[in-house]
Amino acid sequence: MQKRKLEDITMAIIHCSATDLPYMDDICPIRYGHIHDNGWEDVGYHFFITKRGTVQFGRKIDVVGAHARSFNSESIGICLSGEFEFKEIQFMAAAVLLDTLREYLPGLKPRWIFPHRHLNVYKTCPNFSLSRISNFSKQKAEAFLLDV
Repeated sequence: MQKRKLEDITMAIIHCSATDLPYMDDICPIRYGHIHDNGWEDVGYHFFITKRGTVQFGRKIDVVGAHARSFNSESIGICLSGEFEFKEIQFMAAAVLLDTLREYLPGLKPRWIFPHRHLNVYKTCPNFSLSRISNFSKQKAEAFLLDV
């Protein structure tokens, strides 16, 4: 796995798991699929947020992700469980996670948080407006301005 410096992380990319199946409300089956079906070394995301608002850890932050081609080396991948059904607690957890990451990652700027669909025209992910997260963010005046 390719390592990186924390100061090289400048963006966060928000994804969804693209399934509302109850047994997929955990990072473990996604990790299994990414390793066994895709041949990757680990799950592609750095964080996964369950329907209960629990934040689960994926790849270590200092390891390049596998979640957004051409943007992996400078980004953090955050995946919310679901395809079209999301819970407010997930948006709250994502806001807290992003606010916390901004404290520890000096290069991560509020305006550099993107829905995956903005970086890949073939995706609709995460299938919700990032304003659903920014409503709970400490920095909502600055964040998520690019989600139009």
